[in-house]
Amino acid sequence: VPLLDMTGRKLGPALNAEDWCHASLEGSVRVLTAAGHAAVFNYVGSREERIQVDCSRWISLPGLGYSRFFKAKGDFGDGVNGYSLRPYRSIAVDPDWLKYGSLIYIPAARGTPIKGADGKTFLHDGYFFAADTGGALDGKHIDVFVGSSDENPFKFVKSSKSGQFDLYLIRNQVIAESLKNSHLAKNSDD
Repeated sequence: VPLLDMTGRKLGPALNAEDWCHASLEGSVRVLTAAGHAAVFNYVGSREERIQVDCSRWISLPGLGYSRFFKAKGDFGDGVNGYSLRPYRSIAVDPDWLKYGSLIYIPAARGTPIKGADGKTFLHDGYFFAADTGGALDGKHIDVFVGSSDENPFKFVKSSKSGQFDLYLIRNQVIAESLKNSHLAKNSDD
């Protein structure tokens, strides 16, 4: 199934139907080209005049099969307001609850071992940046972006209402500017 832009133009890669549906749900997909280069595509909207895939076999979410995409600038995809997503730093939020660009601190994340892209491990400091929106997020929920990892290292992350944790809005401009700037850079690794 080809990835299409809002005008219906093919963007290059094609996915099997299940992967296409998961990419639509997640809002982004990273695809390796025939030459071995990675390209990231983000969800941009829906064109309801033409369904591409009936996703109900894998995901029960009406309208998912109408998704359209664009080629992202960031190595892991693009968030809102020109932010590039960063694994283990970016979070998606409901902007009616938490504004984009907000800096938050989650004590339960502090000290979590994170394996970086370079293979080195570092301990997370607990700070996250609201760089994206979540289509299924409503109110006091966040999605923690873990990049292309198959595993989530954070024990506080749960996919249920019982997954509650402490979260603090931080107003320290030095830390906030540092994380904001790292989300504006195309290539940014910890």
